[in-house]
Amino acid sequence: MNFKIWLMNEEEERVRSFKKPNPKNPSQNFIVLYGNTYAIKDELKKIGFRYFKGTWSILESKLIEEIKEKLIQLGVDLSGLDEKIHSIEQEEAKSENSDETDRILHNMKEELDATMKQEGGTPELKKLTVSIEKMIEKIAASTDEASKQKFVKDFLKFSSKFYNYSYSNQILIWVQTKGKAKHVASPTNWIKLGRQVKDWNKGIIIYAPNFKTIEKEHPLTKEKEKVELKFFKAVKVYDISATEPIPGHKNPLNPLSTKDYIKDSNEELEELNVLINSLIDWIKDKSINIDYKELSDELGGYSSGGNIVMNNKLKGLRLFSILAHETSHEILHWLEKKSNSRSELGEKSTRKQKEIDAETTAFIVCNYFGFETQDAPNYLALWQANSKEILERKQNIHKASKMIIQGIKDKIKNFEIEHEED
Repeated sequence: MNFKIWLMNEEEERVRSFKKPNPKNPSQNFIVLYGNTYAIKDELKKIGFRYFKGTWSILESKLIEEIKEKLIQLGVDLSGLDEKIHSIEQEEAKSENSDETDRILHNMKEELDATMKQEGGTPELKKLTVSIEKMIEKIAASTDEASKQKFVKDFLKFSSKFYNYSYSNQILIWVQTKGKAKHVASPTNWIKLGRQVKDWNKGIIIYAPNFKTIEKEHPLTKEKEKVELKFFKAVKVYDISATEPIPGHKNPLNPLSTKDYIKDSNEELEELNVLINSLIDWIKDKSINIDYKELSDELGGYSSGGNIVMNNKLKGLRLFSILAHETSHEILHWLEKKSNSRSELGEKSTRKQKEIDAETTAFIVCNYFGFETQDAPNYLALWQANSKEILERKQNIHKASKMIIQGIKDKIKNFEIEHEED
């Protein structure tokens, strides 16, 4: 797979077509349209198409020549109708968890299932959050340090795949899939990524923000004014193991694993250079200066507020990892403090806590892009605290990881990478 397509999850812009068996009557097929259908949705309604979770469909028996001609006039690519229908084959995601993590996750899932059962399958956000915090407390209070270390390390590897999800949603996805999820999305977004849900019974409950505009009377002027309310509701997303490629789609999403990505040393070097250059560009956009100096072998670099100094001997993965580490310090422990917006975590954190933030962020960033650093963060220190402190540190790490990963992805659009997987 092309690295840029994998990294950017580029969406389908054209309106394309494929055949899909009718689940209620396998002898019939649906003709399904996907892609940028919004501009022609009114025309599709007129000729008999119906909308369902991101796609428009019609029975194949109703696709007469007149409708085909109309679709061609609307710019719909009908070549997918000649593609063979994929058989429904379960793509089981492989778990890389340790045995101890599998055991703990099994117990956590049973507790979560019990909570959901009591609430009719969709518990209130507050109750679900309490349930998650209780699970964390149990892990943090564990007396088996070796087990705890494996558990936290496995979670950090897992969470790197889901950097753009909240901490609570990462936990929800992790527990419900027992750490086996590789890439989750809504049914509509799966269509954009060239895949379709094939197993609707494997939904993963997460909480998504929603907005509602209401009219409210101003207490002083008594005039009506519009107010936007934000609330959360339970929605279902699906892992890639519950989907299948859309017939005829050129580049259906197929996330690469770390093992696949770093198996070729030449490819590793080129991709790392692109990632490093993209991160440097993003750092400079934040008005942070980068200097390269001759430092001792033990010192990879340091951050001093608006300035990062890197050891000029560093190359490759070590350079990328330490650069991400120091960038995390700038984001969490310098920029916010400098901007007069009081940062409780930035101002009150101990040096040890700040190093946990930075090193764990570097681990997550590197792991997201397919590389595992040799300098593993101090996992145990992150979890040797009460649940409130754990949540604060993890939210801190989540913020820095999300900013750095998204910053790199935004900048990487300027680089053309044509390497294909062997």
